[in-house]
Amino acid sequence: MLIFNLHWDIVSFWNENIRFLGSHQYYESPGYVKGNSKPTYWKRKRLRRFFSRLMFIPYYNVFAFLLLPPLMYYVISHPQGKLANFLWTWLILTYGWAFSTSLFPYFRALGAGALYIYQSFSPMFLLLGLSIPTVPAHLQWGLYMLWAAGIIISMFQWEKYCKSLSTSKTAAIGEDLMEVLNYLKPLPKDGVFCIPFQLPDGTAYWTRKKVFWGGHSYGFQTMLKPYFPIMREDVRQTLKREPLSYLLF
Repeated sequence: MLIFNLHWDIVSFWNENIRFLGSHQYYESPGYVKGNSKPTYWKRKRLRRFFSRLMFIPYYNVFAFLLLPPLMYYVISHPQGKLANFLWTWLILTYGWAFSTSLFPYFRALGAGALYIYQSFSPMFLLLGLSIPTVPAHLQWGLYMLWAAGIIISMFQWEKYCKSLSTSKTAAIGEDLMEVLNYLKPLPKDGVFCIPFQLPDGTAYWTRKKVFWGGHSYGFQTMLKPYFPIMREDVRQTLKREPLSYLLF
């Protein structure tokens, strides 16, 4: 029952607040609105964002990008058995769910769509292994070459990811912010309120001070909602009520 409550807390929170995803936490909040308009993530550059999100397919599963088109071309003109039909249904439903939770705002409350692409490996390779013995020899060689190309591309992707780890650790905290954190670190008092909420983790790590944060577990509706994704509570009231000594903005 607890697991259900945890999931319902997250889903209900994002179902209510998904329209604010990508909004400026401070300047697009009711009490601190800046300017006459309030553009949000979903109102800006929708078409370009739509196509950019389609690129997660080759990024998270390059084999699907290379192998599925020729395999689909073959199976259209050849009858499939029950197991193959089951695997195709599994694969289509997986990608349908990934697309829905990536491209449609309110479905995004149900999860990070691109990550569901990882669930497509099992049905895709089972289907490939089941289909290869039945395809002509020349098409088999083509599939093997595309398979090899996918392995090579995946190796380059992994190498690029490993190299990016060292730079992302330092890029996450810029020089200007690092200067502020170094100034904050030796100060005697504790309790830091950070705006936006991308800063608390890095601030806690570099300063070893307590930060006002906690959106990783149960409490989305009760504890997180007043401050995220937009501020619904006056910051001055929070600073007076909570044991906070510093505001990082």
